[in-house]
Amino acid sequence: AGGSSASSAPPSPSSLPRARGCGGSGIAELAAAVRSFAQGAERRRLEAAAEHLSNGREAFVQWCTKGAKVVSAASSQFQQDAEDVRLARDLITRNIDAAYLAHVFSSVLVGKFAMLCSRLEKLPAPDLGGRWGRHATRQVMERSMREELEQGLRVAMQESLEEVTTEMARQEQPSVDRIQRVARKGTSMPWEAEMKRLEVELDKGQLQHFAMHFFGSLSVGVLSGIGALALETLLGELALGPVGIIAGVATFVAIGVQNADWPSVRGEFVRQARAQHLELVRQAKEKLDFPGLCERRRRRILEQMDIILSRLLSEVAALAEAASEFARCALALQMRPKAQSSSRASSATC
Repeated sequence: AGGSSASSAPPSPSSLPRARGCGGSGIAELAAAVRSFAQGAERRRLEAAAEHLSNGREAFVQWCTKGAKVVSAASSQFQQDAEDVRLARDLITRNIDAAYLAHVFSSVLVGKFAMLCSRLEKLPAPDLGGRWGRHATRQVMERSMREELEQGLRVAMQESLEEVTTEMARQEQPSVDRIQRVARKGTSMPWEAEMKRLEVELDKGQLQHFAMHFFGSLSVGVLSGIGALALETLLGELALGPVGIIAGVATFVAIGVQNADWPSVRGEFVRQARAQHLELVRQAKEKLDFPGLCERRRRRILEQMDIILSRLLSEVAALAEAASEFARCALALQMRPKAQSSSRASSATC
């Protein structure tokens, strides 16, 4: 007990000669004390280092765990966006119905054609330009009615096609809603430019421009083809045959020198037009090629949607890989302390 107190307390001046007098045993005790102090300091340093390492490992495990959760959440969000784009794609494929659009066009055109005929029934007599005689004046009247009919048909078809594009926009609206929902979630995404381009493409004004470009100029494209056949069919029965060859001279003079009766010509013209309007509508519907319009529209939109969907799925795959890497690092760090503790236990046993 006295020796342990002497080794723990600083030596007094009176004891120094005695220590020097002890010879080799005093030096050995001093060396043992130094070694014990060094071993304790090393042990404390190693324990502190182990504690710091454990704290660092625990913090890194937490960081990896949080990173995996954040990346998984982002991946889930992008997966939802991809699902919205995929659903918008399916809706575009299913909803654009060529047969229904053709039906809309026919229904609207029939109604507008009836209104056109009612307007033709009230037309005033045209300027005869100094013509006289039943045959000559009838030709002037028919030509005036034909021009009015053709101009009215152009307007009626233009308005009918506008109704078609309006209905087409309604068919596309569910897809537009989903694309806009994806676009509003954030900016600075790799697919931002493609998303804006798709939004512009799905705009109603752009749809109207696309449809009119597809159909071409109404005056040059559609009605020039229809007019050559449909209007001749419509008006062919109104043409007069030769007058006066079979009739006698008195009949020719009585009929030929009189001007044609405008109400009679106008009424007969409108009657024939009403009788042929279904044939005209049928020819117009066939020439406008609504299946071709819908197919081209679908292909144009789906190409852009496929680009966006591909980029979204690539981002989802990259995020899934990052989440897996975070999880792998966290698991490896959690398993390492167990391996080290088991190795220390085995070395202690040895």
